[in-house]
Amino acid sequence: MAKVQKSTRIANLPLAEREVAKAVIGWLRMRGWLALRLNAGAVRGITGNSFMRLQPKGCPDWVALRYDRQPLFLEFKKSHGGKLSADQLAFHEDLTRRSLRVWVVSNINEFLKMADELF
Repeated sequence: MAKVQKSTRIANLPLAEREVAKAVIGWLRMRGWLALRLNAGAVRGITGNSFMRLQPKGCPDWVALRYDRQPLFLEFKKSHGGKLSADQLAFHEDLTRRSLRVWVVSNINEFLKMADELF
């Protein structure tokens, strides 16, 4: 009987942004990272007459923090065809100029490869 070998690679199927984010955030949390969602845009206030501004346009989707590592900003895109907006590109460039790490993640396998090299 042939021995079945488990693979750490995930099939390269088209995934929605939320599916990619869920897998990556779960992986980080299992390894002791605190992952926080950074909601951008504006929401209507409780009175209905005003808006409350959240994070600025272009802000990455998540930030992951761990006591022994530099913060990791994460922008998630769907696995096939997700593109950054001009606001996102500008915000990411600003974070990079500040020597902060920003990863655009659209493929779980690529994330795992980058994480293996970094962590």
